[in-house]
Amino acid sequence: MKTKEFIAKVEALGFLVYDGHCYLEVKDTEGKDVVDILKAKRWVYDCEFDAFESLHEVKQTELMEFVTEYVTTQVKDREEEKRYWLRQIPVPLLKESD
Repeated sequence: MKTKEFIAKVEALGFLVYDGHCYLEVKDTEGKDVVDILKAKRWVYDCEFDAFESLHEVKQTELMEFVTEYVTTQVKDREEEKRYWLRQIPVPLLKESD
C-alpha cells in the first residue's frame, strides 16, 4: 500500500495522520496518539496507546486492517515513483556580428 493511499483511508475513518521524519503518526481528533508506524522498516508499529484502547472494537479492526496492509508492504514500494518532466527553455538566438 502506498503512503498516500494509507493516509487517505485512515483519514476517511476520521483520524489525523502526521507524516514525520521517522514515523507516520495516527492521532484522534483530540490529537492523542492512536498508532505510530516506523517508516524505515516493515512490520514495526505501536498501538499501545490509551486512545487506541478506548476506540470501539469495530473502529480498531478497521484501522488495524489498513495498518497491517501498510506495514507488510516493502518500504521501497510505499512511495510513489518519482517522475520528472523536462521542459524546453527557450534560448534566444545570437546575432551574427557584422
